[in-house]
Amino acid sequence: MRTNSFSHVTHSFPFMDKEYFYRFHADERESSFNVMKALQPFVGQLALSLELTTNRNRTVKDVRGLKKTRTALHITCDNQWYRINIKDWLEKPGIKLYFFITRSNAELVVRKGKTRAGSIAIPIHTLSVDEDHKEWYQLNTPKGTGAFLQLGLRYTFLKGKDEGLIVPPLPFAPERFVKKDPTRSPSLSRMTQAKAKGHRAIHRCCDRENVFLVTKDHDEWTALQEHSEEKTGRAFIRGVFGYGNITAFDLSNEAVELFVQPCPPYGAWTHLGATTTDKGGRMKHEINYAAVPIQKTPGQYPIRCVVGGDFSVAAGQVWVLEHGVVYDIDGTLTPGDDQIVLEMTLASVKAPFDPAQRPGAASLCKAWAAKGYLPIYLSGRSGSTYYLTREWLANHGFPPGLILHTDKHAPTLPIYSSVGLFKRDLIMMLKKQVGMKFGGLYGNTMTDVRSYEETGQPKDRTFIVGKFGGKSGTYDVGDDFVEHVQYVVENIPDADVPAPRDFFEWN
Repeated sequence: MRTNSFSHVTHSFPFMDKEYFYRFHADERESSFNVMKALQPFVGQLALSLELTTNRNRTVKDVRGLKKTRTALHITCDNQWYRINIKDWLEKPGIKLYFFITRSNAELVVRKGKTRAGSIAIPIHTLSVDEDHKEWYQLNTPKGTGAFLQLGLRYTFLKGKDEGLIVPPLPFAPERFVKKDPTRSPSLSRMTQAKAKGHRAIHRCCDRENVFLVTKDHDEWTALQEHSEEKTGRAFIRGVFGYGNITAFDLSNEAVELFVQPCPPYGAWTHLGATTTDKGGRMKHEINYAAVPIQKTPGQYPIRCVVGGDFSVAAGQVWVLEHGVVYDIDGTLTPGDDQIVLEMTLASVKAPFDPAQRPGAASLCKAWAAKGYLPIYLSGRSGSTYYLTREWLANHGFPPGLILHTDKHAPTLPIYSSVGLFKRDLIMMLKKQVGMKFGGLYGNTMTDVRSYEETGQPKDRTFIVGKFGGKSGTYDVGDDFVEHVQYVVENIPDADVPAPRDFFEWN
């Protein structure tokens, strides 16, 4: 086995002085471009299996030192998590666990139970690429002795290669791009300043209706305007601006500058123009197809909206794609609906709580994303929980995607006439207005089953986890995604117009 000698600089351990790094390694624009090109992120796929020994043509179900009962192994890597029982793994030796790697310093950690009484840590960069590894590993314990597992590992690259040095892109600095206009007020209006004093900006942009059609050229885009009543192809940036802590007020009649990054994550920012918020603090701006033809290429494009008066920023992204997968969050990606209720209750008294994810959930979403399908996180949560949801998804290793919540301050009720209709209508809107094709729809309740059925989704691509799996002909996932991830990796075809794998990080 080889060991790389490079120094790991990754998103999980960022370079402490990125400005110095760029100045030191790239004094000119041309060399800067080459450095940025060399630092493009990679996506690796790691397949893990429990190997069994053979003796005289007979399989020996032996893990050497572990009780072959319901002993649970917790396996993590790059913010992804599985839980599998030794007995289940021995009875189904064909089970493979898949991880998707984006960090050079990632480690595969196998531990017994919830404690660290026994664990195995395998640095991913020590694995040779495209080679099968089959070795015995010992569960290290404080006493120095422990059980042995024979693991099979295969590491491949899906996109790019691991250079051992991944530097996060420079943060967006509004003062570098927004110039004071002498024809405008040099700062926020006096009334706005008085309201904003002592409050933080709570702007948001592109949190709804931010996925658009792929159009190969301007002629196709023009034809849509002339011949289609629903699929216009026009792309808009929508935003809501305000300030507040417990209470909030709208940022009315203030100038906002808009920027897009056509070549993320290291490309230059392009100015899209300026607009003014209305009395409710809202704005809507169309992206000029001729000036910035981002709709030609599928992908995620970061957007920044800068309030000219105080340089506060709303960050978001627009998506240009054709294929997606819908995931319900509460009870599907998490073990139950009670997780969000407990999180919001404790947040009201400033008590930290991190909702759990269902085993294999992050790897499931990454498996679909690696095949070119946009994650669409669809939930009946209230719109005010958008950033709470976004933070949880990012912290737990889920790939970036479209987050769709209600546009209300209160969550929808968990019944069909409330959340069911909300989900059905949003999916149908994405189908009709955007032309979105869905590789799968994931849920956990009979409300999900009914709402997905009314969108016309095939039953074999309606994936239901939990006790309602298999109802009305849907696909029964089981109680977790441990085995289902393997099904997706090995049986689902790549999207014919795939989303790029270039960047698996939230921006």
